[in-house]
Amino acid sequence: MGNLAQAGSDERDHTAIRECQMACAEGLTLAEVAGGRALGRITLTTYHSAKDREFDIVVLPGLVNKHVPYYGQYAISEAQLRTQRRNFYVALTRARHEVVLITGNFFTDAWSKPRYSSPSVFVTDVLSLAAPPS
Repeated sequence: MGNLAQAGSDERDHTAIRECQMACAEGLTLAEVAGGRALGRITLTTYHSAKDREFDIVVLPGLVNKHVPYYGQYAISEAQLRTQRRNFYVALTRARHEVVLITGNFFTDAWSKPRYSSPSVFVTDVLSLAAPPS
């Protein structure tokens, strides 16, 4: 597995194995690294794999257009947008008590270049539903 991570072009892959080893050396079990729950621990998961799970607090970072929903340089189809919206909804509704939405106006692409955008349209939709009627 280490060789596979080292062969990747993303620098984060190169450090992932070492960071997991360090976390385990500090007392984190392999089950916890793989997504098991433990009191006082953070579970890092994808939108898709959060399905059928619940957490007390859910933090959704990186909510910037072109990143969430992801569409890079080209527009996406309505079907792709619906799929990404559904995955966002799954992630958003995993919280038992609190959701933290972290937005911004830029993100860093795969080549570490900042790309300027606006907060995710998904967040705009959530806020418009949560706003009291005027």
